[in-house]
Amino acid sequence: MHHKHHSPRQFSSHQEKNKYNLDVLEQQRKQQEHQTNIRTHAKLRTLLEGETKHRRRKIVHKPPAVLKREKLEESVFIATINYLLPFFGSLSKKQMIALCFFAMIAGRYVIEASEKVNDKIGKQSRKQRPLKEKEALKAKVYHDICTETAFITTNKPNITLGSKEGVLIPKVCVTGKMTNECLFNQHVLASFVPDFRILSKMREDFRKTNGNWMISSSDTIYKIMDMQSKEQNLAYMGIMDVIAKLRQAYTKANLIQQSKEGNCDEHTAYAFTTLMQKKLQYGLEMKIQVVEVHASQSTRFIQDHTYLLIDSDIEDVEARGIKEVNAVFDKITKGNICDPWNRGYYADFKTDDSGLYKSEAGWDFLSLKTYSLKFKEFKQLSVDAQRFICHELQGIGFDVEPKEACRMFKKPVKTEQPAATGQEKGYALKDML
Repeated sequence: MHHKHHSPRQFSSHQEKNKYNLDVLEQQRKQQEHQTNIRTHAKLRTLLEGETKHRRRKIVHKPPAVLKREKLEESVFIATINYLLPFFGSLSKKQMIALCFFAMIAGRYVIEASEKVNDKIGKQSRKQRPLKEKEALKAKVYHDICTETAFITTNKPNITLGSKEGVLIPKVCVTGKMTNECLFNQHVLASFVPDFRILSKMREDFRKTNGNWMISSSDTIYKIMDMQSKEQNLAYMGIMDVIAKLRQAYTKANLIQQSKEGNCDEHTAYAFTTLMQKKLQYGLEMKIQVVEVHASQSTRFIQDHTYLLIDSDIEDVEARGIKEVNAVFDKITKGNICDPWNRGYYADFKTDDSGLYKSEAGWDFLSLKTYSLKFKEFKQLSVDAQRFICHELQGIGFDVEPKEACRMFKKPVKTEQPAATGQEKGYALKDML
């Protein structure tokens, strides 16, 4: 085998020779740096891959949030190392360690900054989401309870009533058009014969139950009053008056559950109780008002009525006289009618066209009362008074708002929960005593 011999390179000058030598040295340095980078990169890859596998073996049972954060830490660390890798070849061992430490700190800072931004965005969306969800839930609760038709009405047939010129008529006839549906409903209304036998027994049971509670609780009520100041007792009796009405409504709800029939008092009482319980259960903001109306000069078969008005923009009021009552109706621009008695009638008050709930009905008395479990004076009462109030409310499935107010007085109690029938229902507060 013959080897080819290269003749020495000839240079025209000494400067050209020096330049050539420098170029060769530079190429050799770059090759060495490149080889060093390849070896360093391979070592880091091996180290990181081994550490990643080791971590994954250890964190199999960690929560998803922890796994997500550690995976993010690894990816940020690797990305930072890859960015700084070209500089490793010219660094000493100590400088490389310092640079890796810097990469870890920088990666952690990036992650924490990102988490803070995401947490801020998340909090804003979480605040909006529950609000929308609660509004949707409240709308469903209102609809299900107010449109309940599981109970029989004892003083009218199973049709929706309206009113025109002070006369109660089927709602489908309010427009004046004599349609087949209107004629049929008129016949049903005219031929209806009320049967109050079951209702009379139910109301007698209510009076007994309510009377027994008043007798059994009176001693405790007066003992508590003897230990309080006059100002405390005024607040205490105001709260006990609300509790008495809630208990009466709760008793009516249980009775209508058993008999499966009642008048507007019992229907409204059940709707009222169920709404209050749902309000507490889901933490919903509700304004629940009990409406009582009378037409004292009328000779029609129904001279008074009780129903609920929810989320209205009017304060509590009592008015006498047709003109005064109609003036109150005219002030209501917001709110929903909730009347299970009227074949589950649920409608916007402002756009309601039935005539039964406005001036067309000719009501000459109106009472509109809000019931709430937010007692401003609760914390001013003695501990014994607070405990008694909490236990009374807990016994009928209620609680003081906010719930924390009664936390220290909690005790196991059995409430006589009304059994569900079809949809969830509700009720009101007429003839309390």
